[in-house]
Amino acid sequence: MNYSQKLKRLQERRQPDYKQYSLDKAFSAEDYKSEIEEAQEYVTRAMEELPARSTEISYEEGNRVKQHLKEELPNYGFNPDFKYQGSVPCNTHIKFHSDIDLLVIIDKFETVENSARIRNRYTGDPKEDLTRLRAACIKILKENYTVADIEKNSKSIKISGGSLRRQIDVVPANWYNSENWYNYNLDYYRGIQIFDSKTKERYKNFPFLNIHLIDEKDMQTCGLYRPLVRLAKTLKEDSESNINISSYDIQALLYNMDNSNFFQNVKDTLIYTTDYLYKTVQNPYKYQSLVVPDGTRRIADKVDINEVRKLCNEFYTLSDELGII
Repeated sequence: MNYSQKLKRLQERRQPDYKQYSLDKAFSAEDYKSEIEEAQEYVTRAMEELPARSTEISYEEGNRVKQHLKEELPNYGFNPDFKYQGSVPCNTHIKFHSDIDLLVIIDKFETVENSARIRNRYTGDPKEDLTRLRAACIKILKENYTVADIEKNSKSIKISGGSLRRQIDVVPANWYNSENWYNYNLDYYRGIQIFDSKTKERYKNFPFLNIHLIDEKDMQTCGLYRPLVRLAKTLKEDSESNINISSYDIQALLYNMDNSNFFQNVKDTLIYTTDYLYKTVQNPYKYQSLVVPDGTRRIADKVDINEVRKLCNEFYTLSDELGII
């Protein structure tokens, strides 16, 4: 795929009314760009954050769904908390129509990391409570969004279409009170457990700590970390190979890159990123040591090293096209 095609695909993701005009007309003969100029433009635009209005719409639609659940879940015996997680709160999303994750956090019980802190042990059944919460969410969504598409996955309820301008992923969960949350009294140390309706298991996660650490990383790198994540996600999206790495793990992979490898000069950043990824895939022991920002697991637990190699190849090809390696 040449960079003219990649620019076209990038534009389609970032601008919803793209097809109202022709890219060929936008770049007339007088404005002809060489392959290297198109590659440079591709990098520049891939690293940019999306227009503010795009993100606003994601939150507006998330709040619509949240309001229906907030008003009606008490009728089913629930008064949950609502929080957002994912690429939109992290500001690393690359699509105008980015979906947004809405956590619905049950009020019946909380899981405590240190059992010694438990004063009044919960006598109910957490799995049954979460099953009922999930069922109530599905019923409310079906009643309020009669023409929307509702897809029931094991960990989320995806609702899209109809009057909704975005896909909303409704995720039932419970609070997970970590020792750090008690000791430091900082909200981002409070975790959650996401409920898997298929296995009836709950999986620990720290989405608010992840958002906080990404904020910190971006500040420590003078605002260069998020653009690099967007570029990596864009390269994955436009790759002719199927690169099986989630957005979360791309963030984690680049989070592990030393801050000294980020430069205001984009070319230098690309050189060091390519070198970092190359050294990572050449050293499986190093790769096995890389963990996600919140420290809950290794990247290798979910991402095969060959997938990282594919992403490395995309960075190498881009750097080669730009003539910087």
